[in-house]
Amino acid sequence: MTTASAAAAEVARYTQDACIMCGDDDDEKDVLCDGCDAVCHLACLATRLGSAACEAAEHALKSDTDWCCKLCSDAGVTEAGAGIAARDAWRADARRAASTTAGAATASTAATSTAANANANPIAAAAAAAGG
Repeated sequence: MTTASAAAAEVARYTQDACIMCGDDDDEKDVLCDGCDAVCHLACLATRLGSAACEAAEHALKSDTDWCCKLCSDAGVTEAGAGIAARDAWRADARRAASTTAGAATASTAATSTAANANANPIAAAAAAAGG
């Protein structure tokens, strides 16, 4: 994959309707964060954060109760919509970084890899740090 196409794929990952864990925008079963409107596949929750996280999200879906993503939970978001500004800023930063990477297609692979790692999904990073 070329640097430009990799950057384009990274930009697509941060669209409004894409899963915050894997970046796919598909029709798999997913849950919507009440704090920031982020979308997450239930399968991604189970894979990256464990079955308890997935079960809590499934319970919220079935009982029509609030569910917040890990980013909102860690930030103490308790009101619906309170995490939207932070999520939008994070997405804008990710798009900007990916676009910069596309513009620097002649940069070395190491520099591109460093830029991609610096803008990693904070939820996926938290899951990896937790051993998920």
